[in-house]
Amino acid sequence: MPQIIIHTSLEPDQKMLEEIRETLPSILNIKPELGQVILYTSNQRLTHPNRNQDFVVVGITLKKGRTDKIKKVLAEKIISIITSYTDIPTKDINLVYYEIDQENFFGGI
Repeated sequence: MPQIIIHTSLEPDQKMLEEIRETLPSILNIKPELGQVILYTSNQRLTHPNRNQDFVVVGITLKKGRTDKIKKVLAEKIISIITSYTDIPTKDINLVYYEIDQENFFGGI
Protein backbone atom coordinates (compact mmCIF):
# COMPACT_ATOMS: atom_id res chain seq x y z
CA MET A 1 0.00 0.00 0.00
CA PRO A 2 -0.40 2.55 -1.58
CA GLN A 3 -1.54 1.38 -4.97
CA ILE A 4 -1.76 3.67 -7.98
CA ILE A 5 -3.78 2.59 -11.01
CA ILE A 6 -3.50 4.65 -14.17
CA HIS A 7 -6.00 4.29 -17.02
CA THR A 8 -4.94 5.71 -20.38
CA SER A 9 -5.20 5.10 -24.12
CA LEU A 10 -1.52 5.80 -24.68
CA GLU A 11 1.30 3.31 -24.98
CA PRO A 12 2.89 2.41 -21.65
CA ASP A 13 6.15 4.06 -20.67
CA GLN A 14 8.09 2.11 -18.07
CA LYS A 15 10.15 5.16 -17.12
CA MET A 16 7.00 7.10 -16.27
CA LEU A 17 5.84 4.28 -14.00
CA GLU A 18 9.26 4.06 -12.35
CA GLU A 19 9.35 7.80 -11.71
CA ILE A 20 5.88 7.74 -10.15
CA ARG A 21 6.84 4.74 -8.02
CA GLU A 22 10.06 6.41 -6.86
CA THR A 23 8.19 9.48 -5.58
CA LEU A 24 6.03 7.53 -3.13
CA PRO A 25 8.47 6.92 -0.23
CA SER A 26 9.57 10.54 0.12
CA ILE A 27 6.12 12.12 -0.18
CA LEU A 28 4.20 9.54 1.86
CA ASN A 29 7.00 8.76 4.32
CA ILE A 30 6.82 5.01 3.67
CA LYS A 31 9.43 2.26 3.29
CA PRO A 32 11.08 2.28 -0.15
CA GLU A 33 9.81 -1.23 -0.94
CA LEU A 34 6.14 -0.28 -0.47
CA GLY A 35 3.77 0.92 -3.16
CA GLN A 36 2.63 -0.32 -6.54
CA VAL A 37 1.94 1.40 -9.84
CA ILE A 38 -0.27 -0.30 -12.42
CA LEU A 39 -1.02 0.96 -15.91
CA TYR A 40 -4.07 -0.12 -17.88
CA THR A 41 -4.38 0.92 -21.51
CA SER A 42 -7.53 0.88 -23.61
CA ASN A 43 -8.82 2.62 -26.69
CA GLN A 44 -12.37 1.84 -25.60
CA ARG A 45 -13.13 5.21 -24.00
CA LEU A 46 -15.34 8.19 -24.59
CA THR A 47 -15.71 11.72 -23.36
CA HIS A 48 -17.34 14.84 -24.78
CA PRO A 49 -16.17 15.51 -28.36
CA ASN A 50 -14.63 18.84 -27.26
CA ARG A 51 -12.39 17.05 -24.74
CA ASN A 52 -9.18 15.12 -25.28
CA GLN A 53 -10.06 11.48 -26.02
CA ASP A 54 -6.66 10.50 -24.61
CA PHE A 55 -7.70 11.59 -21.11
CA VAL A 56 -6.06 9.89 -18.13
CA VAL A 57 -7.72 8.61 -14.97
CA VAL A 58 -5.59 7.94 -11.88
CA GLY A 59 -6.93 6.12 -8.85
CA ILE A 60 -4.84 6.06 -5.68
CA THR A 61 -5.78 3.65 -2.92
CA LEU A 62 -4.11 4.25 0.41
CA LYS A 63 -4.70 3.86 4.10
CA LYS A 64 -6.52 6.71 5.83
CA GLY A 65 -4.59 9.30 7.77
CA ARG A 66 -2.69 11.38 5.21
CA THR A 67 -3.18 15.14 5.42
CA ASP A 68 -4.82 17.12 2.65
CA LYS A 69 -1.45 18.82 2.08
CA ILE A 70 0.35 15.50 1.53
CA LYS A 71 -2.38 14.28 -0.83
CA LYS A 72 -2.20 17.55 -2.77
CA VAL A 73 1.60 17.31 -3.10
CA LEU A 74 1.36 13.69 -4.29
CA ALA A 75 -1.42 14.48 -6.76
CA GLU A 76 0.47 17.44 -8.22
CA LYS A 77 3.64 15.37 -8.57
CA ILE A 78 1.91 12.43 -10.27
CA ILE A 79 -0.01 14.71 -12.64
CA SER A 80 3.23 16.55 -13.46
CA ILE A 81 5.02 13.29 -14.25
CA ILE A 82 2.18 12.03 -16.45
CA THR A 83 2.07 15.35 -18.32
CA SER A 84 5.81 15.29 -18.93
CA TYR A 85 5.69 11.81 -20.49
CA THR A 86 2.40 12.07 -22.40
CA ASP A 87 1.82 15.75 -23.26
CA ILE A 88 -1.73 15.30 -21.94
CA PRO A 89 -2.85 18.64 -20.48
CA THR A 90 -3.52 18.65 -16.75
CA LYS A 91 -7.19 19.45 -17.39
CA ASP A 92 -7.49 16.00 -19.00
CA ILE A 93 -5.94 14.11 -16.09
CA ASN A 94 -8.39 13.12 -13.37
CA LEU A 95 -7.04 11.86 -10.05
CA VAL A 96 -9.13 10.30 -7.29
CA TYR A 97 -8.12 9.10 -3.82
CA TYR A 98 -9.66 6.00 -2.26
CA GLU A 99 -8.84 5.95 1.43
CA ILE A 100 -9.35 2.76 3.37
CA ASP A 101 -9.23 1.79 7.03
CA GLN A 102 -6.30 -0.36 8.17
CA GLU A 103 -8.64 -3.27 8.91
CA ASN A 104 -9.73 -3.30 5.24
CA PHE A 105 -6.24 -3.94 3.87
CA PHE A 106 -4.58 -7.34 3.74
CA GLY A 107 -1.29 -8.34 2.15
CA GLY A 108 1.99 -6.71 1.33
CA ILE A 109 4.41 -5.80 4.06
